[in-house]
Amino acid sequence: WVCLGWVGSVDRSQVDKIYVILKTISLKGIEEEYFLGAGQVEKRGSEGVLNAIETACINIVGEDVTKYIFKNITSIVTDGAAVNIGNKSGLWKLIENKWRDNKEKTDVPLIKIWCAVHRSNLAWKDVSSTVIEVSHIVNKLSGISAFFHNSALRTRELQQLSKENNFQLVKIPTFFQVRWTEFTFGLVNSILVSWKALVVYMKNSSDKESKGFLLLLTNKDTIHLLSFLADVLAIFSRYQQIIQSDKTTVLDLVKHTNSVVNKLKSLNSTNLVGGWVDALENELKNTDGNTLKDIKLIDSQEKRKSKYNLYVTDNRSIKAICHEIVESLANFLQERIDIDEYFINSIKPVANLDINANIKNAFDVLGHDLELAILNMEYTDLMEHDRLEELRKMPLPTLVQYLSGSSEFKNITVLLARVIAAKPHSADVERLISRSNILKSINRQSLKVETENEYLFIHFNMPPLYNWDPRPAIQTWLNQNERRVKDTPKAKEQEWFNGIFADTSKRSVE
Repeated sequence: WVCLGWVGSVDRSQVDKIYVILKTISLKGIEEEYFLGAGQVEKRGSEGVLNAIETACINIVGEDVTKYIFKNITSIVTDGAAVNIGNKSGLWKLIENKWRDNKEKTDVPLIKIWCAVHRSNLAWKDVSSTVIEVSHIVNKLSGISAFFHNSALRTRELQQLSKENNFQLVKIPTFFQVRWTEFTFGLVNSILVSWKALVVYMKNSSDKESKGFLLLLTNKDTIHLLSFLADVLAIFSRYQQIIQSDKTTVLDLVKHTNSVVNKLKSLNSTNLVGGWVDALENELKNTDGNTLKDIKLIDSQEKRKSKYNLYVTDNRSIKAICHEIVESLANFLQERIDIDEYFINSIKPVANLDINANIKNAFDVLGHDLELAILNMEYTDLMEHDRLEELRKMPLPTLVQYLSGSSEFKNITVLLARVIAAKPHSADVERLISRSNILKSINRQSLKVETENEYLFIHFNMPPLYNWDPRPAIQTWLNQNERRVKDTPKAKEQEWFNGIFADTSKRSVE
């Protein structure tokens, strides 16, 4: 048996290209991934995406890709674009209609997954837009980034100032909306690390923008909000790293999401140990409360001058803002990371080797192409295994590898392998797209998709050159009756050809 999980992603910048990676579980329980192809979308809508998938995979694998792969995939994960997840005519629905017979229940089941990392990014984007103070401060910090990136002279002056005064300085990232969480985390951290260097520079600068940036950076509430955002994003970024790990399965998403929500809500009452807020408060305690690194801060909580508004401030309390950030992110995260509870409740007891697991439910959601009676007997025998307690402590991939060595638990192993194959993220495809962007640089925009496929196939599927043994290929070539090298007239005109091959020397003599 081989269990297949499909990881696909549409290029969201133009929705013009599709990348497909196949995850397999081998007969020995070993996880492997293969690049199946990148296809150009030539027609609007999900039909164009489906055609691109088929064309790309057929060009790489051959015509058998439909029979041996498309009809046997057990899961598909994409981003949340409507072209992918539309209920009536989305890619998921088209795949089900084309390669599944839902009436007979004899085909391999298909798990449809919306990438958890994309969904978590949407949660943070929602917070950035709904909490006005967050949107405002990110825009202001992006202005500081543009202030330096638009002028090489300012950047050199800032670097020279930091070097002469031994100030900490890190590169401020440029505005990048696609990876919004990564951008905001890097932006806030770079501003906090380089804070003193930036403040001193703005004080000495004659540019008009410097005065406004100086007021922003020396505002006490702004610094506190920046520190709080840095702590929130540190927890949130770690969560994203965990859920896109190869060890994380769809069964782990609920656990990790609940854990990060609890950590975020704890920030309302307790500072993150070793975090930015903790460091800021310790620094201010050692001064008069309004001086940070020998720089006087501005208190923005000034009362209105009118006698009717003596107890009203022009700005919201910083604690109220921080509380709204945490609650909004926690709520958006729980809404976005929406996992099918019936699926989880049906599969998780079996994956945990629970003696009270309902095999019928697991069969309905993930094994209806198997024999229910045999599946039930195998699980009953597994519950009587001599090493049952030891097996329960094993991670799911290790358990699958152990069970795959025995023919007694073939159906149970297939069921559990399908859980592993169903990745909760498309991070592998995103890495592949990043590699493609490096390959197709600004000077190689005319690179054809076929050529790109060949490069990516070698990069992703082939072993490193030092692991390749050329002897079988040489032996095959020697066994051929015709071993002549293909004539390449253009190659003979190159400089490297001259003086190496006999044809060149003969031509020069003539």
